[in-house]
This record gives sequence, C-alpha cells and structure tokens, in this order.
Amino acid sequence: MNVLNEIKLDKSDLPRFGIVDTSFKENFEFRLFSRPPKSAFSPNMSLASFSHDEVQWDKVMNFLGIWLVKHLDKPELVLFICKQGGRLHSDLHWKINNELRAHRKNSGDILCANLGEEMLTIWELILSGYCTNSIHRFSLYSWVDKYKVNYLSLPLKHELKTLLSPRIRFSEPLSLASSVSGIKRIFRSEVVLTSSHPYSALKELNKVDKWSHDIGNLFIEFNLILLEIMELKSLLGK
Repeated sequence: MNVLNEIKLDKSDLPRFGIVDTSFKENFEFRLFSRPPKSAFSPNMSLASFSHDEVQWDKVMNFLGIWLVKHLDKPELVLFICKQGGRLHSDLHWKINNELRAHRKNSGDILCANLGEEMLTIWELILSGYCTNSIHRFSLYSWVDKYKVNYLSLPLKHELKTLLSPRIRFSEPLSLASSVSGIKRIFRSEVVLTSSHPYSALKELNKVDKWSHDIGNLFIEFNLILLEIMELKSLLGK
C-alpha cells in the first residue's frame, strides 16, 4: 500500500480519472489514495482525513475501498489510516463496518478471511473514533479562557469532556518476541488525551478562585473519563 501511495501522479494523469478541469496548476501532483475530484477547488477524495470535510468517492476510489477491505488483517493499513488522520471516509467506514459485522455474525459475506480477533478489536476502535487526529488540536487553554469569564455551563462541561476524552496512537511494535501476545504483538499503542498540553493548562485552572468549588461538580465526568481510559488500557493489554 505504501508503494502505491508513493507513486506521484501529475496533471497529465487527471484525464485517466475523468477529470477535465483545466484550472489545475502545471506542477500539480497527487497520489492514488488522495486524489482531486472533478474540480480543482474541492478537497481531495481520500480514505481518511484529519477533518470532517469529505467529497463523494468516484468509481475508482470505490473499487480501491473494496480491495482494501480484503486486507483489513494487514497492520500496515491501520498505520496508513492513522497517518492520514484516522477519520475514515463515510464510504470506507460503511464498508469496514459491514465486514466486521459479517465476521461477528460468522456469515458467508466475508471478504477478509484472515481477520483475527485482535485486528477486529483494533478496527472497532478506529470505527468508534478512538484513532482520530486533528490538524487543529483542541486546546485546553482556550477552554480555560472561556471558563474564566463564564459559569460552568452545560456547553462548557461538554467541551471539557471532549478535550479530556482519550485517543489511541498506534505505531510499529518495538519487538517481535514470541512472548508478546494480544494487540501488543501487532502494535505499540499509547493512550493520549484529545487536548494538547493538558497538564500545564489544568495547573492554570488552580489559579482561578471558583475552580476549587466547580471541580466538585465535575466528579462524575472525571470519573467516567478515568474509567474509559482504564478500559482502553486493559483492552490494549497495558
């Protein structure tokens, strides 16, 4: 898959994908798994992304999606998806979800026959959004600034829970030792928070007088986040 993605395509290749828009620059380049749609002014169609923006797949991308579902047992595909932002295109999400459901039901519509329990779990985590990343990292500092001039409203509570919600980072395992089992045999994983630099931002909260009172009203939310992190770590074999 990485080999296919390394192939550089340029403006002369656009007609092969049914694109006749002449507004593309002469030095325009793209990749097979991240291609422009019919217009130069639209976002690229891709397997996954860092944002919610997506464009409708063409027939080529749809066939690539079907082909990739046959290789869900390959760790390289997981790492590639995570590197692209981890937020699956809705068409790929639907295809993978159908494949996982076929495996769980043990039906005859299975495309990837070698999909083991560990990889099933990993793809379920990806479908649930645990591996999504964003170019625009949510900042807890901006939440603190809003909290200083507002009361602890329901929207602020919801935003804080989102900022502190756990995410998973997958990378290649450090060792292929036979003594390692489960998901740790396939990937090295790390549970992180959605927000960047949470510890220094939370220290800033301690300087806000009303925080010592309001923190007690967040006990349930903090407890649920902690339980979720512990469950994830247990699932990942940590």
